[in-house]
Amino acid sequence: MLLVCLGIRRGELMALTWADVDFDRKLVNINKSTVKVKRDKTVTKDPKSEAGRRVIEAPDVLIDFLRREKVEYFKRRLQQGKDYHDNDLIICQYNGKPFSVDWYSTKFKRLLQDNGMRVIRLHDLRHSHATYSLKMGVNAKALQKRMGHSTFSTTMDTYSHVLDDMGREAAETLNTGLQSIVSNVI
Repeated sequence: MLLVCLGIRRGELMALTWADVDFDRKLVNINKSTVKVKRDKTVTKDPKSEAGRRVIEAPDVLIDFLRREKVEYFKRRLQQGKDYHDNDLIICQYNGKPFSVDWYSTKFKRLLQDNGMRVIRLHDLRHSHATYSLKMGVNAKALQKRMGHSTFSTTMDTYSHVLDDMGREAAETLNTGLQSIVSNVI
């Protein structure tokens, strides 16, 4: 849900904490990333670039989902008591310990397979977010900020194929609007 609604990277997802979510203002603060440094070791670090540090406006459907998930988070903390590893992580094991980044990708693949869906990479949800955002008319410059790209060209080079499709849609929309004007003039 977070990947689809925000278009964040896998490492950003794994580092996301409840403190990063402003429920009242419907904002999610992306300010760190979890990366694999050795076979079984991960670290949480700052984003690679200043553009990677960003605040993303979240849709209501995500905020509602996160409110429900936070209730479950508090329930788990209460049930586990002193055995709960409170790292404030949104994505974590039942006892609060972080998942490995690779484990979460494997879990996603298994979810798709178990439900008879085409297997895609977890990172492909980021691309889906960008593609559908452009198709739904999200401003490309605003999308650059959401995606955490340092340059506009990175966003456009990666997702320009969507704009090609949108060109035909724009022409058809204009055609519909202009037909009534032209028919009144002719």
